[in-house]
Amino acid sequence: MSPALALGLVGLLLAGQTAHSMQQRGRRSTLLFFGLALVYALLRELWITSRERPFYVAGSLSVANVAPIIVLGWPLHFYLALWFARRLLKVDLGRERLRILPLALLAAASMLVLALPGEVIGSHLGWWIWQPGNLLDLGWYHGLPLNVLGGWMLTGGMFVLAFLLFEHRHPLRWVNLVALAGSIPFHTLTHPDSWIGLGLLAAYITAAARLLPRSLAKV
Repeated sequence: MSPALALGLVGLLLAGQTAHSMQQRGRRSTLLFFGLALVYALLRELWITSRERPFYVAGSLSVANVAPIIVLGWPLHFYLALWFARRLLKVDLGRERLRILPLALLAAASMLVLALPGEVIGSHLGWWIWQPGNLLDLGWYHGLPLNVLGGWMLTGGMFVLAFLLFEHRHPLRWVNLVALAGSIPFHTLTHPDSWIGLGLLAAYITAAARLLPRSLAKV
């Protein structure tokens, strides 16, 4: 399959997800989700590919050194992961505000399952090319660096948490948004300085796990 055809299919899937979200969640939630997801994905990939030692380079289809299929793939996977989490936890809209953290954690786990086939297929077809120098680059699964899977989980969990806090106008939403933006350089977990970010991210998740139940109890 050519990258242009794959990009078109991803675009069609995103259009279908947008229509589904409009029907199920309404206009405000849909615009918030996909707008935030696209901006976040674009900034993340631009940062990755602009580094002196990028851990991947765009392959046969590239715009400004970024693979557009990856940018569009992030919101596609975010939406699927959150949908799976909502279905598995059987959370209705009225009680979702009280299940934000479990939804984010389950969405993070779902991201791992959803991302693995696409990563393998895309790299084998040359849509993007992994570069040497990744931490945990053990050739673990079809040449896929192991740390990339952790990056999918962390990115998915952090994004879904940020979105849900904004959707439900939670008091911590702005703090989480700043943390999400600040974590862009560290979600890759591929260079030595990223381990500093991993420590900061772990501290943030621990604080969120402690603060969220208390904050929700007050609203």
